[in-house]
Amino acid sequence: MSRQGEVLQERIGDAIELLTDPVGTLAPSRLTAPEYITVLRDVEHLSRLVDAARIALAGEAEKRTQGPIDTLGTLGFASAVDAVATLTSAGDRDAKRRIRIGGSLNTGTSLTGAETG
Repeated sequence: MSRQGEVLQERIGDAIELLTDPVGTLAPSRLTAPEYITVLRDVEHLSRLVDAARIALAGEAEKRTQGPIDTLGTLGFASAVDAVATLTSAGDRDAKRRIRIGGSLNTGTSLTGAETG
């Protein structure tokens, strides 16, 4: 596993562990007005970070089905849409949208290892 993959998985695991209980017991009516405003803004910021990662990861799915080795196909997925929909419990339509948007935003890597636009 790459260092980036290790760090990302570790941080995501930490975030899930840290947020599971507070979100599970969230009672918005018990928050003061300033707490409510701060939490509302912070959750929106967190949501946008998660959405950016979700779109970037889905956008990579199509690339992983192309080329000499279909890495998703070898794992039993019929297509990139099937992989994203199955792994995320999203509908096919949402999976297609995520893949399309992510694919248009993600950079690629050339044969020399340089990023492409």
